Amino acid sequence: AKELRGLGRVRHLVSPNQFHYAHIGEWARAFPETIAWASPRVRRRARARHVDVDFTRDLDVTAPAEWRREIDQLLFPGGYFKEFIFFHKVSRTLILTDTIINIELDKIAEPWRTATKLAGMYHPYGQIFFGMR
Repeated sequence: AKELRGLGRVRHLVSPNQFHYAHIGEWARAFPETIAWASPRVRRRARARHVDVDFTRDLDVTAPAEWRREIDQLLFPGGYFKEFIFFHKVSRTLILTDTIINIELDKIAEPWRTATKLAGMYHPYGQIFFGMR
């Protein structure tokens, strides 16, 4: 948290999909002035798993006023798995979480290594997460 404070004010904590949210509660306690954003289905998933997250607002298909001039967002559709992707206009930076997976096989153990290879989501051939195809 100290290192982040050194970079400037933290204003938003974003759950981009239903799998990345578990630590937002901790970050929100460290940065109580932030807005914690929930992606679709994440509130229900957190409750079902007894994860203590108090989201402030829900992400929608349209970018919120708080960042729409600086950042475009899109709800990337795909099967069961949906994820918000973001594009910072000034720096031309695309921000993805699990949309593209590119895992270095030598850094993971079996059986995950074989499963990752079969799914084709390994370095240097990363591709769209199979749950989004």
